[in-house]
Amino acid sequence: MESLVRKFFCSTGIVVVLAIAAGSVAWQSLASAPPVLAHANVQRSEPSLNAVLDDYPDRVIIWFTEPIEAAFSKIQVLDAQGRQIDNGDSTLDRNEPTALFVTLAPSDNGTFTVAWRNVSTVDGHLVRGSFIYSVREPLTEPIQSGEATEQPLLQSPLEPVVRWLVLISSLAAVGGILFELLVVRPALAGQNMDGEVQEFDRRITSQNFSLSWLAMA
Repeated sequence: MESLVRKFFCSTGIVVVLAIAAGSVAWQSLASAPPVLAHANVQRSEPSLNAVLDDYPDRVIIWFTEPIEAAFSKIQVLDAQGRQIDNGDSTLDRNEPTALFVTLAPSDNGTFTVAWRNVSTVDGHLVRGSFIYSVREPLTEPIQSGEATEQPLLQSPLEPVVRWLVLISSLAAVGGILFELLVVRPALAGQNMDGEVQEFDRRITSQNFSLSWLAMA
């Protein structure tokens, strides 16, 4: 009986240690993984960058280098006075997950600024940018497209998997302690265990609690 008790507590400690080790390795892998550098940048657009048009466009459409999330992507078109001339209906093309468009209201001649933002479905980065075009007026100062990348929502494509591994390892560590306290101890309450086994029990329990706190830290 005593040998069985020893084997059980030893196996419980080993399971907890292995669970914590797996979670720690996974977390270190995430910490050392370089962030994904690709973004959903502009591939082309209509109107194009610095275009001078003879007629008013009825919409602005932008094709990006990666598929984007419709809920977090948007195009705004402003006139020279900063007034919004689009209809606020930014829409992801059903047939092209990289294409986003917005329809335009009638406007006067002049220079217009297209401001866009998107979140890539590939790497989770939020990217903003802008460009200009003109209708029936020359551009006095053509500009380059400006893009500013914000903090990525995911540092690595492995992050969701690693977070689950860390969570599972923590649950395994805590579960081992709860199983010992709620199942094993009541089952052995009526058994006669000598002082050596009881001391071994207390030592293993103390170690398991310490490891559980480490897993949740």
